[in-house]
Amino acid sequence: MEITSLSWVHEQVGAPEAAGSVSRRLWPRMSWGPRPYRFIVALAGVAVATGIKLALRPLAREDEAALGFFAAVMFAAWYGGLASGLLATVASAFVSDYFFLSPVNDFSIRSSSDCMRLFQFLAEGALISVLGGSLRSAQIRADAQKERAEAANRAKDEFLATVSHELRTPLGGVMLWSKLLKSGTLTEDRRRAALDKIIECAEDQRQIVEDLLDTSSIVAGRMRLEKRPIDLATVVRSAVEVARPGARSHDIALELSSAPCAMVLGDPARLAQVVSNLVTNALKFTPAGGRVEVGLACDGGKVRFAVTDNGEGISPEYLPRVFDRFSQGDMTLTRRHGGLGLGLSIAKDIVERHGGTISAASMGTGRGASFTVEIPLLAATAASPS
Repeated sequence: MEITSLSWVHEQVGAPEAAGSVSRRLWPRMSWGPRPYRFIVALAGVAVATGIKLALRPLAREDEAALGFFAAVMFAAWYGGLASGLLATVASAFVSDYFFLSPVNDFSIRSSSDCMRLFQFLAEGALISVLGGSLRSAQIRADAQKERAEAANRAKDEFLATVSHELRTPLGGVMLWSKLLKSGTLTEDRRRAALDKIIECAEDQRQIVEDLLDTSSIVAGRMRLEKRPIDLATVVRSAVEVARPGARSHDIALELSSAPCAMVLGDPARLAQVVSNLVTNALKFTPAGGRVEVGLACDGGKVRFAVTDNGEGISPEYLPRVFDRFSQGDMTLTRRHGGLGLGLSIAKDIVERHGGTISAASMGTGRGASFTVEIPLLAATAASPS
Protein backbone atom coordinates (compact mmCIF):
# COMPACT_ATOMS: atom_id res chain seq x y z
CA MET A 1 0.00 0.00 0.00
CA GLU A 2 1.81 3.07 -1.24
CA ILE A 3 0.15 5.54 1.08
CA THR A 4 3.06 7.94 0.85
CA SER A 5 3.27 8.10 -2.94
CA LEU A 6 3.60 11.58 -4.35
CA SER A 7 0.86 11.03 -6.92
CA TRP A 8 -1.66 10.10 -4.22
CA VAL A 9 -0.97 13.14 -2.09
CA HIS A 10 -0.63 15.35 -5.18
CA GLU A 11 -4.38 15.10 -5.83
CA GLN A 12 -5.16 16.85 -2.57
CA VAL A 13 -3.31 20.13 -3.02
CA GLY A 14 -5.57 21.57 -5.69
CA ALA A 15 -4.02 22.45 -9.03
CA PRO A 16 -6.08 25.65 -9.54
CA GLU A 17 -5.06 26.95 -6.12
CA ALA A 18 -1.41 26.21 -6.81
CA ALA A 19 -1.57 27.95 -10.17
CA GLY A 20 -3.26 30.91 -8.53
CA SER A 21 -0.56 31.19 -5.90
CA VAL A 22 2.07 31.18 -8.63
CA SER A 23 0.35 34.00 -10.49
CA ARG A 24 0.07 36.00 -7.28
CA ARG A 25 3.78 35.57 -6.59
CA LEU A 26 4.76 36.68 -10.09
CA TRP A 27 4.35 40.17 -11.50
CA PRO A 28 0.79 41.49 -11.00
CA ARG A 29 -0.19 40.80 -14.56
CA MET A 30 0.97 37.46 -15.55
CA SER A 31 -2.54 36.63 -16.41
CA TRP A 32 -4.51 36.15 -19.58
CA GLY A 33 -7.56 37.67 -17.92
CA PRO A 34 -9.20 40.93 -18.98
CA ARG A 35 -6.98 43.21 -16.94
CA PRO A 36 -6.53 46.62 -18.59
CA TYR A 37 -3.09 47.32 -17.22
CA ARG A 38 -1.46 44.76 -19.52
CA PHE A 39 -2.62 46.93 -22.44
CA ILE A 40 -1.45 50.05 -20.64
CA VAL A 41 1.97 48.43 -20.24
CA ALA A 42 1.98 47.58 -23.97
CA LEU A 43 1.27 51.20 -24.91
CA ALA A 44 3.80 52.44 -22.37
CA GLY A 45 6.44 50.22 -23.98
CA VAL A 46 5.63 51.70 -27.38
CA ALA A 47 5.87 55.22 -25.90
CA VAL A 48 9.31 54.46 -24.44
CA ALA A 49 10.50 53.03 -27.75
CA THR A 50 9.15 56.12 -29.51
CA GLY A 51 11.05 58.43 -27.17
CA ILE A 52 14.29 56.54 -27.72
CA LYS A 53 13.79 56.54 -31.49
CA LEU A 54 13.10 60.28 -31.54
CA ALA A 55 16.22 60.94 -29.50
CA LEU A 56 18.32 58.79 -31.82
CA ARG A 57 16.61 59.82 -35.07
CA PRO A 58 19.61 61.78 -36.39
CA LEU A 59 21.70 58.60 -36.15
CA ALA A 60 19.18 56.19 -37.70
CA ARG A 61 18.32 55.62 -41.35
CA GLU A 62 14.74 56.04 -42.51
CA ASP A 63 14.44 52.39 -43.57
CA GLU A 64 15.17 51.38 -39.96
CA ALA A 65 12.18 53.27 -38.59
CA ALA A 66 10.29 50.22 -37.31
CA LEU A 67 13.20 48.18 -35.98
CA GLY A 68 13.33 49.80 -32.56
CA PHE A 69 9.75 48.79 -31.83
CA PHE A 70 10.37 45.06 -31.96
CA ALA A 71 11.63 45.14 -28.36
CA ALA A 72 8.40 46.86 -27.26
CA VAL A 73 6.31 44.24 -29.07
CA MET A 74 8.33 41.39 -27.58
CA PHE A 75 8.04 42.78 -24.05
CA ALA A 76 4.30 43.41 -24.43
CA ALA A 77 3.72 39.84 -25.67
CA TRP A 78 5.80 38.35 -22.84
CA TYR A 79 4.07 40.49 -20.24
CA GLY A 80 0.45 40.43 -21.32
CA GLY A 81 0.07 37.67 -23.89
CA LEU A 82 -0.96 37.65 -27.53
CA ALA A 83 -3.53 40.47 -27.39
CA SER A 84 -1.06 42.79 -25.69
CA GLY A 85 1.63 42.01 -28.26
CA LEU A 86 -0.75 42.66 -31.16
CA LEU A 87 -1.77 46.00 -29.63
CA ALA A 88 1.89 47.01 -29.34
CA THR A 89 2.44 45.93 -32.97
CA VAL A 90 -0.40 48.06 -34.33
CA ALA A 91 0.50 51.06 -32.14
CA SER A 92 4.15 50.82 -33.24
CA ALA A 93 3.09 50.78 -36.89
CA PHE A 94 1.02 53.95 -36.45
CA VAL A 95 3.82 55.70 -34.54
CA SER A 96 6.40 54.71 -37.16
CA ASP A 97 4.19 56.01 -39.94
CA TYR A 98 3.51 59.31 -38.17
CA PHE A 99 6.96 60.17 -36.81
CA PHE A 100 9.52 58.41 -38.95
CA LEU A 101 8.21 57.82 -42.47
CA SER A 102 7.88 60.54 -45.11
CA PRO A 103 5.98 62.72 -44.93
CA VAL A 104 6.77 63.17 -41.20
CA ASN A 105 3.93 64.10 -38.83
CA ASP A 106 1.44 62.67 -41.27
CA PHE A 107 -0.30 59.31 -41.45
CA SER A 108 -0.22 59.18 -45.26
CA ILE A 109 2.26 56.86 -46.98
CA ARG A 110 3.50 57.88 -50.41
CA SER A 111 6.23 55.35 -50.96
CA SER A 112 5.37 51.78 -51.88
CA SER A 113 8.58 50.64 -50.22
CA ASP A 114 7.49 52.29 -46.92
CA CYS A 115 4.12 50.60 -47.25
CA MET A 116 5.79 47.23 -47.75
CA ARG A 117 8.06 47.81 -44.75
CA LEU A 118 5.04 48.58 -42.55
CA PHE A 119 3.22 45.45 -43.71
CA GLN A 120 6.38 43.43 -43.09
CA PHE A 121 6.63 44.92 -39.60
CA LEU A 122 2.99 44.06 -38.87
CA ALA A 123 3.54 40.46 -39.97
CA GLU A 124 6.74 40.09 -37.99
CA GLY A 125 5.16 41.79 -34.97
CA ALA A 126 2.23 39.37 -35.09
CA LEU A 127 4.66 36.44 -35.21
CA ILE A 128 6.64 37.85 -32.28
CA SER A 129 3.38 38.31 -30.37
CA VAL A 130 2.42 34.68 -30.92
CA LEU A 131 5.86 33.39 -29.94
CA GLY A 132 6.18 35.72 -26.95
CA GLY A 133 2.72 34.89 -25.69
CA SER A 134 3.40 31.16 -26.06
CA LEU A 135 6.68 31.54 -24.18
CA ARG A 136 4.94 33.41 -21.35
CA SER A 137 2.19 30.82 -21.17
CA ALA A 138 4.73 27.99 -21.07
CA GLN A 139 6.64 29.71 -18.28
CA ILE A 140 3.47 30.18 -16.23
CA ARG A 141 2.57 26.50 -16.69
CA ALA A 142 6.07 25.44 -15.70
CA ASP A 143 5.98 27.62 -12.59
CA ALA A 144 2.52 26.27 -11.70
CA GLN A 145 3.74 22.68 -12.09
CA LYS A 146 6.73 23.43 -9.89
CA GLU A 147 4.46 25.00 -7.28
CA ARG A 148 2.12 22.00 -7.37
CA ALA A 149 5.05 19.61 -6.96
CA GLU A 150 6.37 21.60 -4.00
CA ALA A 151 2.89 21.73 -2.47
CA ALA A 152 2.57 17.97 -2.97
CA ASN A 153 5.86 17.42 -1.18
CA ARG A 154 4.72 19.64 1.67
CA ALA A 155 1.41 17.78 1.87
CA LYS A 156 3.24 14.46 1.90
CA ASP A 157 5.56 15.62 4.68
CA GLU A 158 2.64 16.93 6.72
CA PHE A 159 0.74 13.71 6.14
CA LEU A 160 3.67 11.54 7.28
CA ALA A 161 4.10 13.69 10.37
CA THR A 162 0.38 13.42 11.15
CA VAL A 163 0.35 9.65 10.62
CA SER A 164 3.39 9.24 12.83
CA HIS A 165 1.78 11.31 15.57
CA GLU A 166 -1.60 9.61 15.36
CA LEU A 167 -0.11 6.11 15.40
CA ARG A 168 2.31 6.89 18.20
CA THR A 169 -0.31 8.41 20.51
CA PRO A 170 -2.50 5.29 21.03
CA LEU A 171 0.58 3.07 21.01
CA GLY A 172 2.02 5.15 23.85
CA GLY A 173 -1.22 4.67 25.79
CA VAL A 174 -1.09 0.90 25.29
CA MET A 175 2.53 0.78 26.46
CA LEU A 176 1.86 2.93 29.53
CA TRP A 177 -1.16 0.99 30.77
CA SER A 178 0.46 -2.34 29.95
CA LYS A 179 3.45 -1.47 32.13
CA LEU A 180 1.14 -0.44 34.96
CA LEU A 181 -0.70 -3.75 34.67
CA LYS A 182 2.56 -5.65 34.62
CA SER A 183 3.75 -3.89 37.78
CA GLY A 184 0.96 -5.57 39.79
CA THR A 185 0.40 -2.48 41.91
CA LEU A 186 -3.05 -1.58 40.60
CA THR A 187 -6.27 -2.18 42.47
CA GLU A 188 -9.02 -4.16 40.82
CA ASP A 189 -10.87 -1.01 39.77
CA ARG A 190 -7.69 0.48 38.35
CA ARG A 191 -6.97 -2.76 36.50
CA ARG A 192 -10.37 -2.64 34.83
CA ALA A 193 -9.82 1.01 33.96
CA ALA A 194 -6.40 0.15 32.50
CA LEU A 195 -7.87 -2.60 30.34
CA ASP A 196 -10.57 -0.21 29.10
CA LYS A 197 -7.91 2.33 28.18
CA ILE A 198 -5.87 -0.29 26.32
CA ILE A 199 -8.95 -1.34 24.36
CA GLU A 200 -9.75 2.31 23.60
CA CYS A 201 -6.22 3.00 22.35
CA ALA A 202 -6.23 -0.16 20.25
CA GLU A 203 -9.57 0.86 18.73
CA ASP A 204 -8.16 4.30 17.85
CA GLN A 205 -5.20 2.69 16.14
CA ARG A 206 -7.43 0.21 14.32
CA GLN A 207 -9.56 3.08 12.99
CA ILE A 208 -6.48 4.90 11.68
CA VAL A 209 -5.27 1.81 9.85
CA GLU A 210 -8.73 1.14 8.39
CA ASP A 211 -9.00 4.72 7.14
CA LEU A 212 -5.61 4.38 5.44
CA LEU A 213 -6.61 1.07 3.85
CA ASP A 214 -9.96 2.46 2.69
CA THR A 215 -8.34 5.52 1.16
CA SER A 216 -5.73 3.39 -0.58
CA SER A 217 -8.51 1.19 -2.02
CA ILE A 218 -10.47 4.24 -3.17
CA VAL A 219 -7.48 5.81 -4.91
CA ALA A 220 -6.56 2.50 -6.57
CA GLY A 221 -10.19 1.88 -7.59
CA ARG A 222 -10.34 -1.38 -5.62
CA MET A 223 -13.16 -0.57 -3.20
CA ARG A 224 -16.01 -3.02 -3.75
CA LEU A 225 -19.62 -2.51 -2.74
CA GLU A 226 -22.01 -5.38 -1.99
CA LYS A 227 -25.28 -3.68 -2.78
CA ARG A 228 -28.67 -5.07 -1.85
CA PRO A 229 -32.05 -3.61 -0.86
CA ILE A 230 -31.76 -2.27 2.69
CA ASP A 231 -33.67 -0.02 5.05
CA LEU A 232 -31.40 2.98 5.50
CA ALA A 233 -33.29 3.97 8.64
CA THR A 234 -32.13 0.74 10.30
CA VAL A 235 -28.54 1.39 9.22
CA VAL A 236 -28.62 4.95 10.54
CA ARG A 237 -30.24 3.88 13.80
CA SER A 238 -27.63 1.16 14.41
CA ALA A 239 -24.71 3.48 13.66
CA VAL A 240 -26.11 6.15 15.98
CA GLU A 241 -26.56 3.62 18.80
CA VAL A 242 -22.93 2.55 18.42
CA ALA A 243 -21.86 6.20 18.80
CA ARG A 244 -24.19 6.94 21.70
CA PRO A 245 -21.87 5.73 24.54
CA GLY A 246 -19.12 8.02 23.27
CA ALA A 247 -21.52 10.95 23.13
CA ARG A 248 -22.73 10.22 26.64
CA SER A 249 -19.19 10.02 27.99
CA HIS A 250 -18.50 13.51 26.61
CA ASP A 251 -21.82 14.91 27.88
CA ILE A 252 -23.14 15.50 24.35
CA ALA A 253 -26.81 14.98 23.53
CA LEU A 254 -27.17 12.69 20.48
CA GLU A 255 -30.69 12.83 19.04
CA LEU A 256 -32.18 10.78 16.20
CA SER A 257 -35.35 11.27 14.16
CA SER A 258 -36.06 9.01 11.21
CA ALA A 259 -38.78 8.14 8.70
CA PRO A 260 -39.80 4.55 7.82
CA CYS A 261 -39.62 5.05 4.03
CA ALA A 262 -35.90 4.72 3.45
CA MET A 263 -35.42 1.59 1.29
CA VAL A 264 -32.32 2.00 -0.86
CA LEU A 265 -30.00 -0.19 -2.91
CA GLY A 266 -26.73 -0.09 -1.05
CA ASP A 267 -23.94 -1.73 0.89
CA PRO A 268 -25.10 -1.69 4.53
CA ALA A 269 -21.58 -1.85 5.97
CA ARG A 270 -20.32 1.05 3.85
CA LEU A 271 -23.39 3.19 4.46
CA ALA A 272 -23.04 2.53 8.19
CA GLN A 273 -19.45 3.72 7.80
CA VAL A 274 -20.71 6.96 6.25
CA VAL A 275 -23.11 7.58 9.15
CA SER A 276 -20.44 6.66 11.67
CA ASN A 277 -17.88 9.00 10.07
CA LEU A 278 -20.31 11.91 10.04
CA VAL A 279 -21.52 11.37 13.60
CA THR A 280 -17.99 10.81 14.91
CA ASN A 281 -16.85 13.99 13.19
CA ALA A 282 -19.73 15.95 14.73
CA LEU A 283 -19.02 14.58 18.21
CA LYS A 284 -15.32 15.34 17.83
CA PHE A 285 -15.92 19.03 17.23
CA THR A 286 -18.84 19.53 19.64
CA PRO A 287 -17.97 20.62 23.19
CA ALA A 288 -19.42 19.11 26.38
CA GLY A 289 -23.03 20.14 26.84
CA GLY A 290 -23.51 20.41 23.08
CA ARG A 291 -25.99 18.67 20.83
CA VAL A 292 -25.74 16.51 17.71
CA GLU A 293 -28.91 15.80 15.74
CA VAL A 294 -29.29 13.04 13.16
CA GLY A 295 -32.36 13.31 10.97
CA LEU A 296 -33.61 11.06 8.15
CA ALA A 297 -36.52 11.78 5.80
CA CYS A 298 -37.72 10.97 2.30
CA ASP A 299 -38.09 13.70 -0.30
CA GLY A 300 -39.40 12.74 -3.72
CA GLY A 301 -37.24 9.96 -5.10
CA LYS A 302 -34.47 10.44 -2.55
CA VAL A 303 -33.79 9.70 1.07
CA ARG A 304 -32.01 12.47 2.90
CA PHE A 305 -30.23 12.22 6.22
CA ALA A 306 -28.40 15.05 7.91
CA VAL A 307 -26.01 15.28 10.83
CA THR A 308 -26.14 18.70 12.52
CA ASP A 309 -24.18 19.94 15.51
CA ASN A 310 -23.76 23.18 17.45
CA GLY A 311 -20.01 22.79 17.81
CA GLU A 312 -16.97 24.59 16.47
CA GLY A 313 -18.30 25.05 12.93
CA ILE A 314 -16.36 25.48 9.69
CA SER A 315 -14.71 28.66 8.48
CA PRO A 316 -15.84 29.98 5.06
CA GLU A 317 -12.28 29.63 3.73
CA TYR A 318 -12.11 25.95 4.63
CA LEU A 319 -15.68 24.93 3.72
CA PRO A 320 -14.98 24.28 -0.02
CA ARG A 321 -12.14 21.90 0.94
CA VAL A 322 -13.87 20.07 3.79
CA PHE A 323 -14.08 16.80 1.81
CA ASP A 324 -10.49 16.86 0.56
CA ARG A 325 -8.26 14.03 1.72
CA PHE A 326 -5.94 14.83 4.62
CA SER A 327 -7.81 18.11 4.97
CA GLN A 328 -8.37 19.59 8.42
CA GLY A 329 -9.16 23.24 8.75
CA ASP A 330 -7.09 24.31 11.73
CA MET A 331 -3.94 22.44 12.76
CA THR A 332 -4.56 23.54 16.35
CA LEU A 333 -7.87 21.70 16.27
CA THR A 334 -6.21 18.78 14.51
CA ARG A 335 -3.75 18.29 17.32
CA ARG A 336 -6.45 18.73 19.95
CA HIS A 337 -8.95 16.33 18.40
CA GLY A 338 -6.67 13.99 16.46
CA GLY A 339 -7.42 12.17 13.24
CA LEU A 340 -5.95 12.05 9.75
CA GLY A 341 -8.63 14.05 7.96
CA LEU A 342 -9.78 11.04 5.92
CA GLY A 343 -13.23 10.30 7.33
CA LEU A 344 -15.19 12.90 5.37
CA SER A 345 -13.33 12.11 2.15
CA ILE A 346 -14.12 8.40 2.54
CA ALA A 347 -17.77 9.22 3.28
CA LYS A 348 -18.00 11.36 0.14
CA ASP A 349 -16.58 8.62 -2.07
CA ILE A 350 -18.93 5.95 -0.65
CA VAL A 351 -21.99 8.18 -1.06
CA GLU A 352 -21.08 9.00 -4.67
CA ARG A 353 -20.60 5.30 -5.42
CA HIS A 354 -24.20 4.86 -4.31
CA GLY A 355 -25.33 7.49 -6.79
CA GLY A 356 -25.83 10.06 -4.04
CA THR A 357 -24.48 13.42 -3.00
CA ILE A 358 -23.04 14.83 0.20
CA SER A 359 -22.72 18.48 1.15
CA ALA A 360 -21.55 20.57 4.09
CA ALA A 361 -22.90 23.83 5.45
CA SER A 362 -21.86 26.12 8.28
CA MET A 363 -22.56 29.69 9.31
CA GLY A 364 -18.92 30.04 10.32
CA THR A 365 -16.51 29.27 13.13
CA GLY A 366 -18.22 28.60 16.44
CA ARG A 367 -21.68 28.32 14.86
CA GLY A 368 -21.97 24.59 14.24
CA ALA A 369 -22.06 22.59 11.03
CA SER A 370 -24.43 20.39 9.07
CA PHE A 371 -23.66 17.52 6.69
CA THR A 372 -26.42 16.32 4.37
CA VAL A 373 -26.45 13.07 2.38
CA GLU A 374 -28.96 12.28 -0.37
CA ILE A 375 -29.28 8.77 -1.85
CA PRO A 376 -31.84 7.60 -4.44
CA LEU A 377 -34.67 5.49 -3.05
CA LEU A 378 -34.87 1.90 -4.24
CA ALA A 379 -37.78 2.59 -6.62
CA ALA A 380 -35.91 5.52 -8.19
CA THR A 381 -32.77 3.41 -8.53
CA ALA A 382 -34.68 0.60 -10.25
CA ALA A 383 -36.26 3.08 -12.69
CA SER A 384 -32.90 4.60 -13.63
CA PRO A 385 -31.46 3.42 -17.01
CA SER A 386 -28.05 3.01 -15.37
